[in-house]
Amino acid sequence: MARERDLSFEKLAEVCGVDITQLTPTARGALNKALSDIRSATEDLDDGELALVIESKARAYVKVMDGALLTPTALAKHWPNLEGMVEAQNAPTTYVTSDRLQCTTCDGLRFVFAFYRQPMLSQWMIDVAKLPKARPPAEWLTDPSKYDEELHGHEVYSPCPDCNQVGVQIVSEYLSRFNRLHAGGPRLPAPEQATRLFGTMHDEPNTEEQT
Repeated sequence: MARERDLSFEKLAEVCGVDITQLTPTARGALNKALSDIRSATEDLDDGELALVIESKARAYVKVMDGALLTPTALAKHWPNLEGMVEAQNAPTTYVTSDRLQCTTCDGLRFVFAFYRQPMLSQWMIDVAKLPKARPPAEWLTDPSKYDEELHGHEVYSPCPDCNQVGVQIVSEYLSRFNRLHAGGPRLPAPEQATRLFGTMHDEPNTEEQT
């Protein structure tokens, strides 16, 4: 008489990549222990139903455990948490925002116009995109006197210095890090200039002219 198959045992071994034809006593003991724990949590399921649930739980484990090795013991350990972890992972991100700030500098937008950045042809545009050959260059590229920053420049916006000091600090740290990593190359404004360039929409008074 043929021995009845243990579907849940076979499925647990399958999802964990265990070859049941080469089981050592230690590996068989781990499988039996994990399956016993799982069965104690799913007493209302028959063997075939449990095999299907094991397969589903294994997919959930792989999805949320970010490359962690799937073993019978690990699956049994995380069995009760897997569905909730999948739901949490799939839940849309909720951003907590405050009411519109009453800031006269930025009108509550948290960002302000800082300055105009002059467009430049990057080396990639020249070497790969062949941009100068693809279309005639703008007049101001060949005649700088025709450059008008409000017409040709790119607007740069940045954290408001009056209501978004955290943003100004982040920009300052970024500028400092950029310049440290690109020593000897093109430099961004120094951190002490970050508030001036990246955090105000008003020109600072020229004290030299006033004196």
